[in-house]
Amino acid sequence: MPSSLIASSLAPLCRPLVCPSGNGDHPVLAGSTVAVRITAAEDPGECVAVVEGEVDLLSAPLVAEHLASCVGGGCRRLTVDLSGVSFLGASGLSVLVAASEDLGRSGGLLVLHRSRPLTRRMFAITGIDQLPHIEVSDCSVVSDDR
Repeated sequence: MPSSLIASSLAPLCRPLVCPSGNGDHPVLAGSTVAVRITAAEDPGECVAVVEGEVDLLSAPLVAEHLASCVGGGCRRLTVDLSGVSFLGASGLSVLVAASEDLGRSGGLLVLHRSRPLTRRMFAITGIDQLPHIEVSDCSVVSDDR
C-alpha cells in the first residue's frame, strides 16, 4: 500500500459532490493511508463520505477536512460509511465527534454506517453512540475483529 494520502471525489453510488478541499493535494504522511470519497445523496442536504484505510493521528486531519467541507457546504445529514476502515484511533473518534457537533449546531445529524464490530464496540465504550447528533446504523460489516 502506498504511504500517501489519497483523496478523491469519485461517486460510485451517487452524483459527485465536489467539496472545496477535494483536490487531492495533500502532503505525504509516512505510515498512514486513508482514502475519502464524498458523494451527494438524492436529497439536497444529504452527503455520503466513504472512508477507507486507517484513520489515525496522521490521517485524521484529512478526514476532518473533508467532513467539515461537506458540513460547510450545506450538508445536514452526513452519512459516513466506515466499512473500509481497518483502524479508527482516538484522533478519528475525535473527528467524528467534531463533525457531529458542527452538524448539531445547524440541526443536522451524523450517521455512522457499516462499521466493523470492533469499531462499534469503541463507540459503545466511549459513549459516542449516545451523543445527541450521532446515529450509529444497525448495519455492520462482518469481520474477524473481536
